[in-house]
Amino acid sequence: MNRELTLKHLADAEAAGAQGLQHIAKQRSKIKKLRRDGQDAIQSIRVLLIFLDFQRSNDEHRRWLQAELSKMSAAAYTRRQVANAAVRPPRAAKPSPRRP
Repeated sequence: MNRELTLKHLADAEAAGAQGLQHIAKQRSKIKKLRRDGQDAIQSIRVLLIFLDFQRSNDEHRRWLQAELSKMSAAAYTRRQVANAAVRPPRAAKPSPRRP
């Protein structure tokens, strides 16, 4: 995967994560309301667990994408170092100072 595509996937994962947090907050609020009203909240709790599992999975994917970007950046930095070393002439050694 190239850097641009990885950045797009990371942006998508971050947007999905933000949206997921909103869904989780709404579902928790819904569960509180159901419990406060004395109604059964089991189905809403099951949905919350699904949201939480998806959020965990999305967070893992986002961290993986970030690691991939870091690897790409490190590889690009190494390639630049190698390219620059090939272009630059070696430095001449400085003579050691003479002592009287």
